[in-house]
Amino acid sequence: MSTFADVQEPAAQATRVAPAVLERPRAEALVHDRVRGSALRPPDIAASRLDPIALLYLPFYRLRLAIDGFHVGLTGASVRVGGATIPIPSGGSRHDEHDVLACARREFPFPARLARLRFGAESPVASVRLDQLVDVAQFDFTGAERVQPNVARQAAEDDAVRAVRRANEPRSGALFAQYDVRVKDVDLWLHPVYFTRYRYDGDARRQPQEDCFVAVCGRTGGVVAEHHPSALRSVVARARKLLWE
Repeated sequence: MSTFADVQEPAAQATRVAPAVLERPRAEALVHDRVRGSALRPPDIAASRLDPIALLYLPFYRLRLAIDGFHVGLTGASVRVGGATIPIPSGGSRHDEHDVLACARREFPFPARLARLRFGAESPVASVRLDQLVDVAQFDFTGAERVQPNVARQAAEDDAVRAVRRANEPRSGALFAQYDVRVKDVDLWLHPVYFTRYRYDGDARRQPQEDCFVAVCGRTGGVVAEHHPSALRSVVARARKLLWE
């Protein structure tokens, strides 16, 4: 049975694949640690049963975008010139390029995002180099599930443009801003992801049988996406257990 329900939509086909290098036992250990090894999980998380871990080859777009533009605003400071108070303007131009990652399978919870974040952290999916990809026709998918794309290239480009615009919005209120974002290059490949679901029905649940999951990169072991019981509810549950039990 397919992990993600098949949705028929026009989309490009991935012709290259990034082979998994992370062995399954290591991936299982990483997944279990994300579920049960964090202080942010509720104390009764161990009662949750994880589904068998699945190795998926998920389609991802990597888009290179260029941004050019400028903004003008006010700093909030001012100077006095004669008897008048003149606000000090702020702003400047920006000329930059960004790599954006977007999953080409709509059901997988991975919204378009910059490959490299503001403080230098890189998405695990961005770690693959294009020269490490191999031809799909020559790759053995035995023991794994190949997931077909169902997000068209134009939709991925639109999402990527919005992600770049959000990341480059002026940090303070701008009186005027104009930015042109252009897509320069697009690649589509299959990336290995170890994925498992689990149901949580403990004290920190948002709803009965809360559906949770973990997905880790099959190359670096980094977390690609995850959903767990509320951290705040988990802390409250731990405090309650310590104080009243």
